[in-house]
Amino acid sequence: VLILLVAWYGIRRMLLTPLAKIIAHIREIAGGNLANTLTIDGRSEMGDLAQSVSHMQRSLTDTVTHVREGSDAIYAGTREIAAGNTDLSSRTEQQASALEETAASMEQLTATVKQNADNARQASQLAQSASDTAQHGGKVVDGVVKTMHEIA
Repeated sequence: VLILLVAWYGIRRMLLTPLAKIIAHIREIAGGNLANTLTIDGRSEMGDLAQSVSHMQRSLTDTVTHVREGSDAIYAGTREIAAGNTDLSSRTEQQASALEETAASMEQLTATVKQNADNARQASQLAQSASDTAQHGGKVVDGVVKTMHEIA
């Protein structure tokens, strides 16, 4: 019986206790805790298993770190794109407003040009009328001068 107890104690110390620690550590990793470390001394299969689990934990930590850094970079890029879109939207609205003002100015300019053309036509008609009146007046003066020569 004593030999069985000593054998049980030895098996428990060499296999079951380290295995329970490894299982508990794997459960912590599965729960998202990558900060704790696993320390099992010895060069047995349990020691090799513990080292493999520790290596897996470091790899997972590195992967999570890289994913986090990538997510941060994507977030920063997304914020830059959003800011650029906001700026573009603002500039587009400003350009639309400027185009509306330009269109209104063009309408005013068109109306002014039309009015100037009408005024120029009217001035041309007045000038023609004045020319006709001057020619008629010239003929009347010629007639008066001719009549005065005949009287004299």
